[in-house]
Amino acid sequence: MPVRNDLGARTGPRVLLEVRGLTARYGPVVAVRDVDLRVGEGEIVALLGANGAGKTTTLMSIVGLHRARTGTIELDGHEIGHLPPERVVRRGVGLAPEGRRIFAGLTVAENLRLGAAGAGRARDDGRRERLLELFPALRERLRLPAASLSGGEQQQLAIARALMSGPRLLLLDEPTLGLAPKLVRLVFDLIARLRDEEGVTILLVEQNVHQALRSCDRAYLMRVGGIEAEGTPEELRRDRRVQAAYLGVPE
Repeated sequence: MPVRNDLGARTGPRVLLEVRGLTARYGPVVAVRDVDLRVGEGEIVALLGANGAGKTTTLMSIVGLHRARTGTIELDGHEIGHLPPERVVRRGVGLAPEGRRIFAGLTVAENLRLGAAGAGRARDDGRRERLLELFPALRERLRLPAASLSGGEQQQLAIARALMSGPRLLLLDEPTLGLAPKLVRLVFDLIARLRDEEGVTILLVEQNVHQALRSCDRAYLMRVGGIEAEGTPEELRRDRRVQAAYLGVPE
């Protein structure tokens, strides 16, 4: 049986995101089946699993880039599953997608401005200044094309761009993909600072299970489109199936 951790208990954080019965398809192929997950306000929650497990499809459904076939998606108690992506962003959800997807031909400053589209000029200026304090490497490169940045700097830009709209919930899809170990640690340090200093709630898709379990409050493990196990990092590390499949411990 999956490890359970009831976020709905009175002692837990207030639920910010709740997904119930989420099913998503690509044509006849079911990519996500009957997924339930919750993210409490102020939490870092990891969504883990192998390639093809349905992690990215789950994030795309939450932000409105892929329309779920069935299920509900609630942000702070309000249904957002029927909304287009731009309205989901205005409700307080930001996404840093897998592969960064920055605009390589635009400058760093222009990429950040695009992230703040619709937020208003004053909010743009104030938010950018705070983010440049968090990401000092970007301040030094504001006028450079994004294509000239290193892989780690491009990942910082992708996260900073997602934060320009001032989200309450930040979705991060494989933020350490392709990065050297030193940069992986830097990204996870930044994730912790975003939660601790900025109050951003984070749902993180990550294949680096060891690092994710060191950094998150709770985690869900996906397999073949469904949730295989869930709980705190300590609970998951004790689960023999998780040990064998993800932590390299023989059964």
